Amino acid sequence: MGIRARTETNLYEQAVQFYLGIFEHFILMPQFLVVFKGKGKVADENWQPCFLEDLKGRSSAYDKSLDFLAVDVKRREAQVVEVTKALPPGEHLVKMLLSKRREDDHLTDGEIIERYVKWFLGEGFTIRWRFFFPGGENDEYVEGFMRNFENKPISDKVIVTPLEDVFDKLRSERP
Repeated sequence: MGIRARTETNLYEQAVQFYLGIFEHFILMPQFLVVFKGKGKVADENWQPCFLEDLKGRSSAYDKSLDFLAVDVKRREAQVVEVTKALPPGEHLVKMLLSKRREDDHLTDGEIIERYVKWFLGEGFTIRWRFFFPGGENDEYVEGFMRNFENKPISDKVIVTPLEDVFDKLRSERP
């Protein structure tokens, strides 16, 4: 069975797509597929980023479908965007950024994905991680989620936007 990019979006992802495109002026690539070719399943520098069609029917060393890659060309910023309606927000989101998938891996999922985005866009883009989930700005879930990144090198790259803020903006300001 080959790799398949997830093609469906849910209501929350659609709302975030409108919000980021209309109000924050990002170019959006929904269901962005990250693919690496290489030998073995250990995440290391020998893996090579590629497009799905470059595999020519072979299996990938790594593949992951992201909700969005959002790009602001003017500010040279890329955001890896994940949307969830689950509360508390999934531990898998924290693990993706901070934990290695296997004990013998050299890179975390977050580092692998950042490497792919740099290859895809070229150097010179700041890469941030943007998470959308339920909860207000001072909500305990948002605060708890952000505490996972305190004193970590990635702490200044993580942004949380409550879904309620997205819905409020969409309701109140029609372009």
